Amino acid sequence: MVEQSDKVVTIAIHNGNDPYHFAGFQPLKDMIMPNSDLELPQSRLNRTIVWTSPEPSNLAQAKALTGNNAGLGIAMSSTVVNGTVNLDVNMKFAQNYTGLKLVVYALENHLIRNQVNYTSYYGNVNPVQGYEHNHVLRKEITDLLGDPITESTTAGQTITKSFSFPIPANFLNPENISFVAMIVNADNLALNARAAEKNENQSFEQNP
Repeated sequence: MVEQSDKVVTIAIHNGNDPYHFAGFQPLKDMIMPNSDLELPQSRLNRTIVWTSPEPSNLAQAKALTGNNAGLGIAMSSTVVNGTVNLDVNMKFAQNYTGLKLVVYALENHLIRNQVNYTSYYGNVNPVQGYEHNHVLRKEITDLLGDPITESTTAGQTITKSFSFPIPANFLNPENISFVAMIVNADNLALNARAAEKNENQSFEQNP
């Protein structure tokens, strides 16, 4: 999917007997499948929608969730200095909203290890040697399901939320940190999401 669009925002959550295990997974699991086991690997679109397998043959399902008419924008700015992250998440609203939450995560990229192959991809090779794991969730900066946005979210408003935190000890290489921010509604569906690299200074994206 990353090859299909540079606008995809990807989050990979590892769970179980895995060196990249994310211990705080349970609230998200309860949101996705509250009354049954979540057998991994699983993929979700917009955090809750089952992406029909085989996913590479069902790209239209993912593309149907995209568009250029989001009623709000996200722009992030960050600095990483001496092991400390300072991150501003700017939000701008083009229409009126209520009941929104902001979700912000820190991810790690370029994690190399052999990967058990649960699929027929990669020529049925198992394990896949030297697999590169990207967009791996390492820390929730807000609550995993989001912090309520208590400020006015009416048309024309711009809000900035600022975060400062040390790079978590579970990062194997702090140089490979990146960020994702999304704004979700009361149903936990993302209205807009954006990814950012460290030390990036983003502007709001405009509809073409």
